[in-house]
Amino acid sequence: KQWYQRRVRVSNETSATCQKLVTALLASSYASCNPTHLTNELLVTLDFIKSEDKDFKPESDPEAMLQLLSYTATEAFFPVTSRKIVGAFVKKQASKLRNSAGIIERFEI
Repeated sequence: KQWYQRRVRVSNETSATCQKLVTALLASSYASCNPTHLTNELLVTLDFIKSEDKDFKPESDPEAMLQLLSYTATEAFFPVTSRKIVGAFVKKQASKLRNSAGIIERFEI
């Protein structure tokens, strides 16, 4: 039981740290990059659209990345247009996602 409790605590701490990192990276990226290009790159990385680079390999677990991304979708730095675009692709892929309801909800305007 102690092992499980310790593992859950570490997992929660790891998740919180990952979320902080993703939030900081996206905030910085949206502040310094063209939001349209960044949104396009996110869609490619999530394997929602195809890359022009034939050697590109999409994220192996896009749902985990999408879960992290969805928590930042409501932040002030995340453009509403980007949120709508990613949300539309999430809805389209909902049947392939394990936790689509929570993810879709965070992308809705």
